[in-house]
Amino acid sequence: MSQTQGNERRQARRDREHTAMLAQLSSLAAEVPIVETCLLGLAACAAISLGWFAAIVGQIGVVEALAIHAGAVGGLGAWSWSVAKRKRDLRLPYLLVGSAALTGPFGAAGTVLCALLYALFRRHTSSFEEWYAALFPAQKTASARALFQEIVGDGTDDRAAARSVASFTDILAFGTFEQKQGLLALIATYFKPAFAPALKAALAHEEPAIRVQVATAVAQIEQRFMRRSVDLEGELARRPGDVPLIAAAARHYDEYAFTGLLDSERQDENRKRALALYSAALEKTPENGTLELAKGRLLVRLEAFEEASQLLARSAEAGRLPPVGTIWYLECLFRQRAYARLRNVAARIAPLLDKDPAADPLLRDAANLWGGRQIA
Repeated sequence: MSQTQGNERRQARRDREHTAMLAQLSSLAAEVPIVETCLLGLAACAAISLGWFAAIVGQIGVVEALAIHAGAVGGLGAWSWSVAKRKRDLRLPYLLVGSAALTGPFGAAGTVLCALLYALFRRHTSSFEEWYAALFPAQKTASARALFQEIVGDGTDDRAAARSVASFTDILAFGTFEQKQGLLALIATYFKPAFAPALKAALAHEEPAIRVQVATAVAQIEQRFMRRSVDLEGELARRPGDVPLIAAAARHYDEYAFTGLLDSERQDENRKRALALYSAALEKTPENGTLELAKGRLLVRLEAFEEASQLLARSAEAGRLPPVGTIWYLECLFRQRAYARLRNVAARIAPLLDKDPAADPLLRDAANLWGGRQIA
């Protein structure tokens, strides 16, 4: 119950952050002073042009022409300040001031042309809110959620999530635009490491909107992991002897490294941090089979096969290693080329896996093969 409430609180916080970000970004698309920009741009263009023309024909000096130029730019600056006070869009005013100051009448005339083109084409463009909603659709879309649930089931089985990667890849290749967006949004919300290949494949998608959404989803996933890392480190500093907390932090860093979204250096850093925390937790609870399996699995990923083999062998001999966890022990023996021990262990494990309905069929077949039993 507490975990469910925590998930609900985190989701509510993400919703508030999303609303605040949307409001902040929407302020960038405030009312654009097109008419004022055109009128003042033409006036500045005329004044600066007349001033420099008069200087060229000798009616006034260069100093006077510069004064006229500076006065026109100063007037535009004062107008830009008034636009800011009225909380209107400042892009065209800033462009007009900068271009007029640097290139004189040519910059002012160019800004007027930009304003006219903006007024012409904005009728055919979407508002910021519409664009954002289209790029990141609401995650409560019934059809996308139904399709997501159909692929991954109830979301509690990691093996089902792993098998769903091909389905996600197929949808990204052949699904409708709405299906792609909806599924990517749901993958970002209910992310599992098995989904990483689908996200990586989507980063090279031919549609720019999909690529942008995937990049944003990856950033959101990393942000959630980093925020959780900071929270856990703070809790560890306050409660350094709390074994469940140490184990939770170790699992977090282990899962973060296993997301498949990190570069090799950051992945190694997180795995080493997880290994240190697993070791610390096992020092306080040395006969914890769950922690032994987690540490052994991490050692295999770090290619410390000898150490992993010793740890998993002790756990298996003491009866603390579940049958489905023996895949990591078998992996160690295979990497060490200890084929005789591998066959012996597989022969002992295969009958247990046959009786375990939760065992992966591929693992069951592999154990039967190495154990010399006939595969059904």
